[in-house]
Amino acid sequence: MAELIPRSDLEFDALQTLALAAISADLPGYGLGLGDPLLVAATTAQTDWNIKFPASTTAKAAAQAAVAGKDSSRGVFEPALRALFAKILVNPAVTPAKRQAAGLPLYDTEPTPTPVPTTRPVMILDTSERFRQTVNYADEGTPTSKARPFGVVGCELRFFVGATPPVDPDDYDLAGLITKTPHLEEFDPALAGQMANWVARWTNTRGQHGPWSDVVSAVIPG
Repeated sequence: MAELIPRSDLEFDALQTLALAAISADLPGYGLGLGDPLLVAATTAQTDWNIKFPASTTAKAAAQAAVAGKDSSRGVFEPALRALFAKILVNPAVTPAKRQAAGLPLYDTEPTPTPVPTTRPVMILDTSERFRQTVNYADEGTPTSKARPFGVVGCELRFFVGATPPVDPDDYDLAGLITKTPHLEEFDPALAGQMANWVARWTNTRGQHGPWSDVVSAVIPG
């Protein structure tokens, strides 16, 4: 998104002239009144700016003091202008046409919907430590990256200890909604030598789930 207040003094001057002219000509349209303190602050700062900015464009040697004064003026004017713009931008009664007339940005009022996950996690099990399994997971579309798909808040991991895992993943034990790979699961030492079976699926920020992964299995090391 473009910066609300431009860095260039020339662009800043053009914006403040356009904006305050449009706003002052139609205060009700911008949700403001004559005595609005933010408007008063901005217009007062504008008066000072309109004197010192032109002075700053004179010959370099003579302009040094004017430039310092201009910078000081902008230091007061810019926060005042930002505060005024902020009030207008959060006012739903100010139409897009009014914003455009004042040179203010037109924001997208329709947020991008969070999609339901369509891809599956892929898992690699690390069994190098006794009574532990480390689950490394990634998206099947980007298996070399740790990044989750857009809108995904975490990976739901489930496991079942036994030779024959259930058909329904809901019958597995929930390891958790994991937000960072890898995940370390510690097992009861009594389960050493048995098979741990894992399934996973993505969950988005609205709690909607993607498809289940393939079952990945490994013996719990003892």
